[in-house]
Amino acid sequence: MRWRIVPAKKPDAREFAGASQIDWTSDSGGAVGCLAGAEEGDDDGEVVDEFATGEYVRTLTLAEKLHRLFEYEFPDVVDVRVWPVWVVGEALQFGTDFNRYITSYKLQKQEGLILRHLLRMVLLIDEFAPLCPPETTLEAWQNDWGQIADQLEAMCRALDPASTEQWLDETR
Repeated sequence: MRWRIVPAKKPDAREFAGASQIDWTSDSGGAVGCLAGAEEGDDDGEVVDEFATGEYVRTLTLAEKLHRLFEYEFPDVVDVRVWPVWVVGEALQFGTDFNRYITSYKLQKQEGLILRHLLRMVLLIDEFAPLCPPETTLEAWQNDWGQIADQLEAMCRALDPASTEQWLDETR
């Protein structure tokens, strides 16, 4: 399987070296940074299915998009190593098995840091749960976030129940 990023067709004024196809403007005039998807149009308007041709266009994670934005906005930051990670999203794919997640990615040395990161995400979810967007109901919004928070709490409790309870009690 070959990975590639769709090159930009029309250069943008805010384009940086090696950029993907990015639309930096929205109807409201703000920057949005939408990256190219899995399909690309030909010059004659025909849509090419990337999977039929054997080429796969990998979708960037939010962490990778934010990393690119950081590199664009702060090109002078060279003395600090920064790399994108997608911890919570990948951890949720392992259900409540924290150890399987850690060992799958060989993160044993960062286990404590990742545990704190997951617990901080639970607190962030608690903060965002009451802020319902207008296109959904408060019950559906809180239910979705509540399921994620419950899964993260269960994952952390399975690893270290006493520390998890103590940390959540102190911070809530």
